[in-house]
Amino acid sequence: MKKFLFVLIALLLVAPAVADVVITCAQNGSEPEAIVYYDATTETELPRAFALDITISAGTIDALVDHNGMFWVHPGSIVIDGNSVSQEGTPIAVQDGNYPGREEGGLGTDGITIEMGSLYDPCDATYQDPPPASGTLLTFSVTADCTVTIAGNAARGGVVLEDPDADPTVTYSTCAIITECYTGPDYDDWVAIGKPSCWCNPRQCYGDAADDLAGDPKNGYWYVGATDLSILQNAWKVKEPATAPTPSGPGIASITDGECADIAHDLAGDPKNGYWFVGATDLSILTTYWKVKEPATAPTPSGPGIPSDCLD
Repeated sequence: MKKFLFVLIALLLVAPAVADVVITCAQNGSEPEAIVYYDATTETELPRAFALDITISAGTIDALVDHNGMFWVHPGSIVIDGNSVSQEGTPIAVQDGNYPGREEGGLGTDGITIEMGSLYDPCDATYQDPPPASGTLLTFSVTADCTVTIAGNAARGGVVLEDPDADPTVTYSTCAIITECYTGPDYDDWVAIGKPSCWCNPRQCYGDAADDLAGDPKNGYWYVGATDLSILQNAWKVKEPATAPTPSGPGIASITDGECADIAHDLAGDPKNGYWFVGATDLSILTTYWKVKEPATAPTPSGPGIPSDCLD
């Protein structure tokens, strides 16, 4: 199988960015780490390779924590002796002015270029099966609170499917990595409610309770939709603990993702009816940003997107 590797690498580097693929990222719990995901489940063809530029708004990218071993072909650092691979290398391409698209500085800087491709064969002892249509690409650590931005690296092929003649689109997103987690204007409220990690989502205060991107190429993509409404409904006017005669309840901390539904970051109610964190003001915000489409490339429906400044 390895004798075909040179041909494959050549195809990976010249094939166009063609995919109905969504590339997202998220903080790894409370760790100063970003996880990069891919999802091509709406595409009939499996993804073959990824060439992406990843940059951060502050600090530096400190280390590669983990990566998807099924995308083991790393054109930027793979070592081939004759027809055999002696070193598979790393997904992070070394900066090299002689190769277009490898301008990001690498580890220790604010940007990396990653190059990851699959190569499999039923007869190969290690790589027999194709990678799944969705999963984790890699995880990396950062040295400071920052916003992670992902973009396709056109010079290196962007996102490539197994059929390079396919011509759908790729959607990319950003994510915030915050070691203290929440840094928004309602910090005291965040502490009082138990420091829920979902408030670290930069769109949570606009209704993105689930911290997910929904939709598809035909209808467009949005951050506020059915999953967020479901979370809000589950936490709707769940009363907080109180002293009699004020009506008391278990509080939204007892509801799965209940704190995430506190979109307005306010406590409503009164002594007669009790107090709750999720009510009319939260529903009003969610309704305002309901299925507002994110920017996209035609023919995917496009929109202005929702703000992502909840942590400012």
